[in-house]
Parts: sequence; structure tokens; C-alpha cells
Amino acid sequence: MTPSSASAVRRSPAGSASALPSPAPSSATEDEIQKAIQRARSGRTTLLITHRLSQIRWADVILVMHKGTVVAQGTHDVLLHHSDLYRRIFARYDITLPPLERAGG
Repeated sequence: MTPSSASAVRRSPAGSASALPSPAPSSATEDEIQKAIQRARSGRTTLLITHRLSQIRWADVILVMHKGTVVAQGTHDVLLHHSDLYRRIFARYDITLPPLERAGG
């Protein structure tokens, strides 16, 4: 790392972006990734691109994209109640989903 890039890292920018690898890491690695993300996002705006359920759930705002377009946004709980696409992520796991609430109802 060059001196200029090292100092840029030390400055801790107000925002950061992360893309997590898609291969499934071990449980120990997953825990370390989760801890590192929590430390890195403290006091910052963080854009996390992931399909990993363990990282999705704690986000303040989740954007659901379909074919390059944002089709829904909200917290994990809101999206479980209102977004069919978001619910599909969880449908393959053995969890009980809340009833889907349609707009206006």
C-alpha cells in the first residue's frame, strides 16, 4: 500500500461501499465478516451489495432490484409484509413468513 492510499484508509470516509463474495464462507469466516461490517459501518453510510440473509436483516434500508430497477425499498420487516420479490428470498428456507399485505389494504 502506498503512503497516500494508507492515509486515505486511515481518514475513515463518511461513506463506504462493499460487495460480498458469493461463495458461501465457513461459519467462522461469516462471523468475522459480520463483525467487520458492523465496525466499518459505525457512524457511516454504508452500501452493502449482498444476497446473504445474515447481512440483509440488519440494514436500515433495503433496496430490492429486479432487472436493474429498484422495485421495493424498506426495512426487512416492511419488505417481508409488502414485497413478493423480497419474500421469495426467504421462501426457500424453513421459516414462517408473515401474510403479504397488498397496497391499500
